[in-house]
Amino acid sequence: MTEDDWRIQLFGPYIQQNGFGKNNDHGNEDNSEEGGGGAASSSCKDIECPPEEDSNHKARKNALMIPTQDAFDTDLYDYIAIFIGANYCPHCKAFAPTVVEAATSILQPHKRCKVVFVSNDRDEDNFQQSCDKVAGIDVMPYNLDRTKVMRDLFNLKTIPALMILRNEVKKTDMTSKSDFQSGDLREQPDGTSSSLNRDMIPVVTNARNILPNDTKCVHFPWGSNHEDAGHGGGGDHTGANASTMSAMDRLIIRGKYGNWWELGHHANPSKPEEMYMDEHAVRARAGLLNVITWIALMNVFFWNDKVYVQVLFPLVAWEFLTSMTLGLTPVSPIGVLGTLLSIALHPEGPYWKPAKPKRFAWFIGLTLACTCLTLFVLRKDIGEPYYKPLIACVVLTCNVATWLESSVGFCLGCFIYNNYLVKWFELEECEECKL
Repeated sequence: MTEDDWRIQLFGPYIQQNGFGKNNDHGNEDNSEEGGGGAASSSCKDIECPPEEDSNHKARKNALMIPTQDAFDTDLYDYIAIFIGANYCPHCKAFAPTVVEAATSILQPHKRCKVVFVSNDRDEDNFQQSCDKVAGIDVMPYNLDRTKVMRDLFNLKTIPALMILRNEVKKTDMTSKSDFQSGDLREQPDGTSSSLNRDMIPVVTNARNILPNDTKCVHFPWGSNHEDAGHGGGGDHTGANASTMSAMDRLIIRGKYGNWWELGHHANPSKPEEMYMDEHAVRARAGLLNVITWIALMNVFFWNDKVYVQVLFPLVAWEFLTSMTLGLTPVSPIGVLGTLLSIALHPEGPYWKPAKPKRFAWFIGLTLACTCLTLFVLRKDIGEPYYKPLIACVVLTCNVATWLESSVGFCLGCFIYNNYLVKWFELEECEECKL
């Protein structure tokens, strides 16, 4: 049964305790149900302590290893929360106190959810520093191969990340394919292949932007397995991504954080002055803008009707201007349509992304739209041989850019912002750390 346990396949045979000093014994009665949880207040106070000032740093290097099956004892825990982060990621450090606080005060003692930290650090020294910053929750022993398997398994592109799974163990058919993602067998760190995720039932696919706004974890889709329904109650086994926002909130009400005129949605309490956008809505909106670029191209080459310019330019210019300053809803017409589509197609909730790179991308879009209008107004002065190729190049650029974002999620403006503007003008990096 041990070799068929997906938890051992995922985490390895042991979990490393990462508690506080004398409370770091697995059998300690204060921690017997929390797996080395410790006091939440202590963890938050120590979160920024440098390793050399942390009296527990050396102790954690020789921390007690617990068999994985004991660490995730099904008699104690109905759920497993995986927090993936790294010492090089400033947003992981900012998110860590929230996870530790939730783990030690809510998740482990009241929601029967074992929280474990998984490191994406590049070396063991940084791994130890990460352990110091999440003191109070146990950690998976340092193993980048296993971390990579998890990143691929959950299709993670950025960190920090927080996934919650059901702590259920069934006998795994080692020859069958996974039902969780794509159905293909995965190669394990030891070189073997197995349907690792066949019995992994996701509860929250990524709570990175949910937990800060729901610190009591009230709105997580726990099913009926937590303390309100008693242990062993089946529950709903759907892998929904929890959302604390209703459809109406996503459409017309500004987020909890940010300035009053910013009608977009905000999801990061640590950066209340910055706007976040729903990536689902952004991509749906890009698809609608792509349709407009096709109409513009047809007008350039075939119709030559100035009415299309008189209608499309004000619409697109207003769209980019309002979405840059106010957010996707409720005064950006194409943004509203994109949000409605995202609500219909992604009822599980928003996928928050920082707005700064998006705003820069939309500024480029507004500039291109204004360029098209300028070329149209000066078309007689420019001359027919030059006018059509010039305006076609501009519109085609918009067409390719909107297609890339809507189809494959690649934002050209965001790429320029993150890879060039940040370096040239010493701007703060995007909120999400790329893996």
